[in-house]
Amino acid sequence: MFLKEVLSKVTKEYPYRGPMVYQNEDYKYHCIVEGGFE
Repeated sequence: MFLKEVLSKVTKEYPYRGPMVYQNEDYKYHCIVEGGFE
């Protein structure tokens, strides 16, 4: 349930990753992106 909540908060910059940091009462989500598509 938490992951669905996080991924529903996508941004234009990272449409498949969710926000860089998201937290609710019990859990915290961090998205760390390294590198790029080449």
